[in-house]
Amino acid sequence: MAKLNPDEKVALEEALRDLDYPAPRGKVVELAKSNNAPRHAIEAILELPETADFRDPEQLRQALDIDVPGVRPSGGWE
Repeated sequence: MAKLNPDEKVALEEALRDLDYPAPRGKVVELAKSNNAPRHAIEAILELPETADFRDPEQLRQALDIDVPGVRPSGGWE
């Protein structure tokens, strides 16, 4: 899986803050694109299995390795 730098991780978390769960991979990609997530971050999502379905924000963070300690966007992540 593509490794995201800290800025890309934060940008991706911000882009996905309004994601409703459960969320299949396609929904995650669609929201990331519509919120202008970094290209590298979208590529990381696309590397996940097409059948991936995330039940909550923590599961998505773990799959994408985007947990940034001390950084939480406002909105739907928590």
